[in-house]
Order: sequence, then structure tokens, then C-alpha cells
Amino acid sequence: MKTHFAQKRFSPLWFASVLLLTACSSQIPPAIKQALTNAPTIAMVRAAPDTYLSQPVRWGGVILGTENKQSSSRLIIIAYPLSSNGRPLLNKASNGRFIASFDSFLEPHVYKRDSVITLTGKLIKTETINIGEFPYNYPVIEVQQHFLWPLEEPANNLYPPWWYDPFYWPYYPPHRH
Repeated sequence: MKTHFAQKRFSPLWFASVLLLTACSSQIPPAIKQALTNAPTIAMVRAAPDTYLSQPVRWGGVILGTENKQSSSRLIIIAYPLSSNGRPLLNKASNGRFIASFDSFLEPHVYKRDSVITLTGKLIKTETINIGEFPYNYPVIEVQQHFLWPLEEPANNLYPPWWYDPFYWPYYPPHRH
């Protein structure tokens, strides 16, 4: 009797479902998921840049541009507050802008404009670059880890008509909201 129960319990279907659930789990690096304690914000760094040099930061936002140089790459990013898992909250107000410096080549097609990214690293300096005619102080971080967030699929708002229509007739075309 016990062997029969054990055979059912560890059937191939059970193993496949566990494998599938494991494959669907998040691949977000722990350094991206976990908030840093006492990490400065972009506003704090822009106000007193020398105070926060070499401080670790975890910032994220939307890529505005990619610059590749001979031995390094830089991303210009508009920053947003981060959620509990480190994903930038694009529905909140921007925190400002910063530059992320990488020691390797970044493919501009992958790290393209409007991609969402979260990074960890150390503040190395500030750079003044004009936005139009306005001089803007960009904090520059040397990236240690980063995570490029996958695109979110839009919600399917195609509801069947009987969901909300008391006068349902099955030959109506589907409604979109």
C-alpha cells in the first residue's frame, strides 16, 4: 500500500508541474530585489554630490539613451521610485536623471530607449550636461548589477457580453473597454 502511494505522489505529472513552476519563477537578482539601507536618493546626491561619493545605490527607471565608447558604455536614465521588488514605478513622479556607467559594450538594440531597468552600483561622480539650454547635474554610478525588465503585456479587456449585459444576445460583436 505504501509503495502505491509513493508511486502516485512522485508521478511524472507531479514532477513536470514542479519543474514548470520552478521555470516560471522570477530571475530577478537578489541585489536588485532588496532595498539598500541608508542609500541616498538622486535628489540628495544632486544637492551634495561630494558627500555621497562611493556610496552604494539602487536606482531604476527608463532608458533615455545608450552611448557606447571604445571600452565602456553609458546609459542615460530617467529615474522613478522603486517597488518592493525593485521594479521602477512608472506611474509615480520622476526622481530626476542619472547616468549608469558599464565596463562593457551594451547592445543598443537591447538597451534601447523606453526600456525599464534597475541597477545597483556606487556613485563615482557627477557630470553637468545640458538638457536644451539648462545645465543639469547627472549623478554617475558605476554599475555592479542590473536587471532589464521584460515588457509588460497589456491587460486583455475583452469581456464577454454576458459579463455586464442583462440583455445578452450571443450574436453581438465583442465589446472592448
